[in-house]
Amino acid sequence: MGEHTGGMVALIPADPSPLVVDGGEPAEELHVTLAYLGDDVTGWPDEQRSDILTAAQAMAAEQPGPIEARAFAHATFNPDRHADREPCAVYLIGDSGAPLELHQRFAPLASADQHPGYVAHLTAGYGTHRSRPPAVAAGAAQVAARGRRAARGGHRRPAQHHRACPRPGDRVEAHR
Repeated sequence: MGEHTGGMVALIPADPSPLVVDGGEPAEELHVTLAYLGDDVTGWPDEQRSDILTAAQAMAAEQPGPIEARAFAHATFNPDRHADREPCAVYLIGDSGAPLELHQRFAPLASADQHPGYVAHLTAGYGTHRSRPPAVAAGAAQVAARGRRAARGGHRRPAQHHRACPRPGDRVEAHR
């Protein structure tokens, strides 16, 4: 896999292993995007990076505990490759209003490339029309977010231990 240069604010499953599909995304990459920040955020000024990090840390501090949600269904996004978008197998996330509320909070910081019409989901794999990811085929899976991530590519750092602004290539997690 190449170097990560894109950015997002996302929820991270506490136990992603039941959500992994053969040939799909590795467990450490599974997430529920709240706001897409762009394909390449490496040139962002320090102030813009700091604003995202501060907002993600504030969000994590305000949460009383894990965000509980449920992978209640499966779907294929972009099955027709509309606008050159790659098909992907996803879990639809529900039984919680938190992802939508948090998306709305971070929407003003999102890239112009953020898809219109937010649908809380976790992408299990790209380039596939997988009809039944295993967690949904076996019944609904609980998804408890163990952390919130302001991802900027590269490696991860827990937000509470990272006081400086993220640099290009950094990945920052905010745990509660």
